[in-house]
Parts: sequence; C-alpha cells; structure tokens
Amino acid sequence: MSKPRIAITMGDAAGVGPEIVMKALAHRDVYDDCRSFVVGDALRLAEAGHIAGAALAIRMIADAGEARFEPGTVDCLDIKLLPPGLPFGMISAVAGHAAHEYVRTATELALAGKIEALVTAPLNKEALQAGGHDYPGHTELLAALTGTPEVSMMLTGPGLRVILVTSHMGLLAAIDAAIALAPRGL
Repeated sequence: MSKPRIAITMGDAAGVGPEIVMKALAHRDVYDDCRSFVVGDALRLAEAGHIAGAALAIRMIADAGEARFEPGTVDCLDIKLLPPGLPFGMISAVAGHAAHEYVRTATELALAGKIEALVTAPLNKEALQAGGHDYPGHTELLAALTGTPEVSMMLTGPGLRVILVTSHMGLLAAIDAAIALAPRGL
C-alpha cells in the first residue's frame, strides 16, 4: 500500500502557519509516513522557512500531480495570492482571503480523489472574516465547502476521543446555551 497523499494548507500567511508548516516538514520522519505537499504561496513559505531556520528548498508546482515528495524539498502548490512584503503579526484581509483559498483548493483536491487527507495550519478567524469569509473556523468552512449540513469537531489522543458540544463559543455563551438546552428542574 502506498503512503497517503496529504495536502497541508499554509494557514494565515501573516501568522504562524507558514513557520509551523516549514518546521514540521523539516522532520524527515514525516516523509516516512506520508507524501505531503503544501497548498499556499511559495514565496511566503520560503520566507517563513528562513525565519524559522528550516533549511528546506521550496519547489513551486502548478498541479498536485507534479509533487515529488522528496525529503529536504517542500512541494508547494503555488496559489500566488500574496503581495510581496506582507507584514507578519498583523490582521490582514489579503491573508484571510488567501487562507480561505488554500483550504478551498485542498478541499477540492480531496473531493476529486487527488489526495487522501488534508491538514490545516492555523488561520486567523478575524483575518478570515476581514477577507470576506464569514466562518468562525476551519470546521464550519470545511462543512460549507463540502455541503455537509451538520458537523462536530473531534479531538483525539492516545486512548481518548472527545467531540466538542460547542465550538468557537466563549465560556459565558456556552453556559447560557447549556442552561437553555437543559431539561427543566435541573
């Protein structure tokens, strides 16, 4: 059986997403377990790699089928949405829109059977909304992109699987929601 093909979305280009991706792909054992490539902007990925100290080459690809999955080289399905010099650490509508497009592209690849899984780097909900995409997070965005009417977020670990009752809700709002849903008399 061949290793699964995994698309990794770059996340918010003004945030930590690109650095996390580059640091993760610097570990050779990633290549032992899967065939991964990044969906994002190659120039920003290279810049983040330099900042993170990840000594990896970036190889721009125009199609997922061009990925070579070679250790030491990150294949990047280059979406080319970011302007040069986009500042790090600031909310950016451009970065928010780009993060949406990375997830949309990876989702389309999954639905077309061109990948077996997708991994998402962190995005910034405020930037996503500033970019014109009104989703509280990845879960709801993926549900919309796949036409899935009801979703839950599951967190897993060794011997533990947890499905969240609420997501992207503050503690006071969660308490109010629980009270509203509780049977009378409790």
